[in-house]
Amino acid sequence: MKLVKKFLREHFALVSGTMILLLIQLTATLYIPYLVAHIVDDGILANDLNTIYSLGFEMLIVAIIGVIAAVACSYYSSVIATRFGTDLRLQVFHKVQVLSVKDVEDYGTSSLVSRITSDVVNIQQVVVMLFQMILPGPLIGIVCVIMSFMISPTLGWVALISILVFLGAAILVTKLAVPYMNAIQHYLDRMILVLREFFVGVRIIRAFDNSEFERQRTDKTFEEHAENMIKINRLFAFLSPIAYALLGLSMVAILWFGLIEVPSGILQLGEVTAVIEYTTLTILTLIMAALVIVMIPRALAALSRVDTLLAIEPGVLDSQTVHPLTHGSNDIVRFEHVFFGYEGEDGDALVDVSFFVPKGQTTAIIGATGSGKSTIAKLIMRFHDATNGRILFQDSDVQSISQHALRDAVSYIPQKSFLFSGTVQENIKFHKPNGSNTAMRQAAQTAQAASFIESLEKQYDAEVVRGGMNFSGGQKQRISIARALYKDADLYVFDDSFSALDYKTDAVLRKALKEDMPEATYLIIAQRVSTIMNADQIIVMDKGHVVGIGTHASLMQTSDIYRQFAQSQHIFDDMEEPLNV
Repeated sequence: MKLVKKFLREHFALVSGTMILLLIQLTATLYIPYLVAHIVDDGILANDLNTIYSLGFEMLIVAIIGVIAAVACSYYSSVIATRFGTDLRLQVFHKVQVLSVKDVEDYGTSSLVSRITSDVVNIQQVVVMLFQMILPGPLIGIVCVIMSFMISPTLGWVALISILVFLGAAILVTKLAVPYMNAIQHYLDRMILVLREFFVGVRIIRAFDNSEFERQRTDKTFEEHAENMIKINRLFAFLSPIAYALLGLSMVAILWFGLIEVPSGILQLGEVTAVIEYTTLTILTLIMAALVIVMIPRALAALSRVDTLLAIEPGVLDSQTVHPLTHGSNDIVRFEHVFFGYEGEDGDALVDVSFFVPKGQTTAIIGATGSGKSTIAKLIMRFHDATNGRILFQDSDVQSISQHALRDAVSYIPQKSFLFSGTVQENIKFHKPNGSNTAMRQAAQTAQAASFIESLEKQYDAEVVRGGMNFSGGQKQRISIARALYKDADLYVFDDSFSALDYKTDAVLRKALKEDMPEATYLIIAQRVSTIMNADQIIVMDKGHVVGIGTHASLMQTSDIYRQFAQSQHIFDDMEEPLNV
């Protein structure tokens, strides 16, 4: 409800104006039966044509005012819903931007997509219906009951009892439907997840001829969602028959008591007509409200899900006293007795890790899968925070530097390359869209991407489809490296980024890095010894521990693990880099 209160404060004038239009619409609607009663009593029964014309013209004016107010109310209620939805989406988007990697992984992509799309749509629909159908029901009901009691207490009780019975049934049905409404969001998340996996993994599914299994899995997911929706619709299907039954019974009761009170002079025929119209209007309005009231529990569940996401405290936060990033240190990065473990995993991923990355040099990290290499890169970027120990960047603790400043100073190339839909130029200039084309071409040249980019028909303006699916793995990786090199950074982190490149391109690219950016600082994480054997410093990882630090030559003499790595890749003591370029 905090979200609703905040929105009401920020858009008080718009909401208030819409409420006024709604009241004008309802006043016009409720004034019509009053005029009908007078036309019957003072015009038709009195055989007075002037009164009939006068009241008829007044009724026409009131109806026109009501229509104008209804159209305006409908328009502005849509504006309110759209703005509320826009605000929610912006808040969710900005929240996800500050969440840690672990937070995003805990929620899951499908759940986050569901919250920012279907959940917000459900909320928007209810906001529109709130002004058009839901609010008018109770307001009309209250006024109609009061007017009925003013005309005749007996007939007023008939209207009140009918309304209370219907409201009781609606509340009971809604209460029974709430658990199913809450569950529907879970099924929707599951459905999005299954569909996403199917579309992303369609090649693997076909390669393993597993289409039948996927069909059964998707069918089961769809059926669970459908069964839950059917249960909800069955519950709310009772409301319309109940409403129409009450409408029929109330009409009989009003006519019965009216037949008694009109001849005795207690009531006039027009007043009975007015009560009939008030009761009919109330129940029909409540029927319309009942048709959309099914959406309220679902919208409340959606609002709760969005509110829960917005209320979560990010796992990685900036310090309350953020220090500016300094420059000039001899060591770009320094790990001091760092420990780190992933939540839910047995043991630590990093154990008492200490090393430094000297400025202007190439530091490499090598180790088997699961040795903690990529974890080091994630800690430098503050995707996670260390459990114990300190990580210094330019002599400042990374937890005392703002995440924005830290990540602005580091250029990171992940193992799995990702390209955004757009053009090649937009991808390379991702960090600085208005940067120079000369710098872009130089970055592409260094990354060994210029040759294939310039062979394309539109060259740097060539289209990149979603995820870069129109490029090979090596081409995507080279564009990703060009994107990183285009950014001026204190440190360039290659997280196994050369794995998708062939040996020749790998060697040529590393040679270009030395020639084109000789003073840059590199941290290269790799499994290929040939990729890192010429590094100024090599760090050997094994099961989260640093088990060796030195050059290729020294490690071949002192580190059994490194020597085994090298020999398994046919690199021996007396060999230089396999491919000289």
